Amino acid sequence: MLLRYGFMLMDNGYPTDAISNKLVAFNDQITDPISQEEIHSKIMRSIDKKIIQKENK
Repeated sequence: MLLRYGFMLMDNGYPTDAISNKLVAFNDQITDPISQEEIHSKIMRSIDKKIIQKENK
């Protein structure tokens, strides 16, 4: 769910720091949040890779 939300933010032109902040804020509101470390090490890494792929096309 967080990954899809992050990709949606990316597709709407949000910079990576804003995406990260919004993911952390959203994560804090859900009933079973994941660690911030997991957000930064997995979700943001996937988003960063997708941004690089888009830039290279």
